[in-house]
Amino acid sequence: MTMQVLRQTTGALLKLDPHALLGAGGEAGVMPVPDEEELVAKVYRRPTESHARKLASMLANPPDDPMAKQGHVSIAWPLDLLRTPDANRWVIGFLMPRAPGRRPLLEFYNPGKRRQVCPLFSYQYLHRTARNLAAAVGAIHARGYVIGDVNESNILVTDTALVTLVDTDSFQVPDHQTGVVYRCPVGKPEFTPPELQGKTFRDIDRAPEHDLFGLAVLLFQLLMEGTHPYAGVYTGEGEPPPVEARIRAGHFPYGPGSTPYRPAPLAPPYVLLAPELRHLFERCFVTGHADPAARPSADLWVNALQLAENALVTCDASEQHRFGRHLSTCPWCERATRLRGRDPFPSREAVGQGLHLASAVPNQTALPSAGAGIPSRPVAATVSAAGVSPGASISPPTSPVASPPPRQATAPARASAQPSTMRPSPGVSPPPVAAPAEFEREVFSPWGAVALAIALGALALPQFHLWLGPLVLVLAVVGWFLTAGAAAASRGLALGALLVGMGVTGNAVYSQVIVRQQQERLARADRQRRAEVAAEVTAAERLVDEVTAGIERFKNEELTEREAEAIRESLRVKLETAVQHADRALARDPRSEQAWVQKARALRLSGDAGAARAAVNQGLMRFPESTGLKEQLTLLLE
Repeated sequence: MTMQVLRQTTGALLKLDPHALLGAGGEAGVMPVPDEEELVAKVYRRPTESHARKLASMLANPPDDPMAKQGHVSIAWPLDLLRTPDANRWVIGFLMPRAPGRRPLLEFYNPGKRRQVCPLFSYQYLHRTARNLAAAVGAIHARGYVIGDVNESNILVTDTALVTLVDTDSFQVPDHQTGVVYRCPVGKPEFTPPELQGKTFRDIDRAPEHDLFGLAVLLFQLLMEGTHPYAGVYTGEGEPPPVEARIRAGHFPYGPGSTPYRPAPLAPPYVLLAPELRHLFERCFVTGHADPAARPSADLWVNALQLAENALVTCDASEQHRFGRHLSTCPWCERATRLRGRDPFPSREAVGQGLHLASAVPNQTALPSAGAGIPSRPVAATVSAAGVSPGASISPPTSPVASPPPRQATAPARASAQPSTMRPSPGVSPPPVAAPAEFEREVFSPWGAVALAIALGALALPQFHLWLGPLVLVLAVVGWFLTAGAAAASRGLALGALLVGMGVTGNAVYSQVIVRQQQERLARADRQRRAEVAAEVTAAERLVDEVTAGIERFKNEELTEREAEAIRESLRVKLETAVQHADRALARDPRSEQAWVQKARALRLSGDAGAARAAVNQGLMRFPESTGLKEQLTLLLE
């Protein structure tokens, strides 16, 4: 049985098959359109006049698709209305572009599902997916629309990182002629901003900054292996709060503040993200918690994601491992090792051999066959006979028990068992008993006391334990031998000296080991600090150089006001990030000359002359003897 609908623009009568559903929800079903492979029809189960007016507003003001020039549909926007073929001509649905060959966003940011459906989808592709998603959201906001129900199920992705937003008729749509706002009545708590948690959505006009919170959550999940930004291990008391409570409280575990959470053990490290992206995430989840207007716009995300993608480098061990050049080692190699061989981005060879689907858990050693060498008897009966309830833990014997030896059939010796009644024969004297000899008198030897006195004296000189310890130990051994055969007190003193000598020697060796370990630890910490300072300074210098080059291009190009504003905002974010890099470098090493230079450069380019002058003066105060630095900083003020 087919359903007949009328296409509004052409008047063509379309026959739809309700049994050939491509998708269905609580409000409508999606069906293929005969002879129109690029279109699908969405038909409402209970169409209303509100549906008709909302769709008319959407058709009158469609957004600009950012991927239209590439022949891709990023926004599955309504294309035409569908009406009943009777005289009433009720609006019952609409036509929209078909999105074949696409998968839900979840299957790409979830590493387990990604390995199954698209194992060669690299970290670079995830950056591109994030950028295309931000661009599509920006196009929606540019036309005055708000998505409202931002979540992973309304976003489809191709194997080439192209994004399509679907379910667009659920967006919040304003009617510019009547002023009516057709609200979005639904939303998922894990993508809802803190100011809307617990609210009834059908009573609220949403704003773009509400979408920007959900967009940031999706971008975080795309770049952090599916980790939700508010997921973590609860360190407080009681039961862990749900994610909506964490969002409401602003407990972002990766932010600079203190929260009762720490990142999940298997989550990727936060430093995996490019510095520009970390800055925007903290601006959304930390600053934006109290000031929703401070959340980064979609255009800012597009620019930052492009910078981060351009900064990706390839690992020497695997061409599928891409990571930011701000990192010194490949995080994906380390993560594959941590996950016991389960590579988040397997190589082409591994995929070709099917190794990317192998389980990382080692096979368990098989148990011996039940009843091997044991008479057949049910386990429960055996346990019950032993007086142990089934399911209780039974410890195995530590060693086999030998059978007792057979009893010997010998008669006991009764004579030895009875007391002797023999008496000496008359006239025979018993053998004489020797008188007890006198005990020899013990002689006290002073060597034990001397050895102990030297050992105790050595205790008072800890700075000389390293060479006094062996000497005391030798003297104690000599004293022990010299007191052989002497009084027990002398031997005790010598033994005490021996123990003290061993303690002094052991303490000296232990102290040397501890000192050496501390020195090595301090040296490693210093090397790490220097490397971190160098990395921060390099990042700041790179951003300042990019801003300098961008300013030159900005002067020589003709741009629209929107393009110019986007570039200015991008340059401002870069300068803020450069100053943060320089500040972090100075926090680790206040005497880093180049950190002062880069901070002053960034402040000068941002137009904050006062802050730049203050940074120059602080740098000159730190290094009054450095002529080269003085010249560099002085030039910045000219």
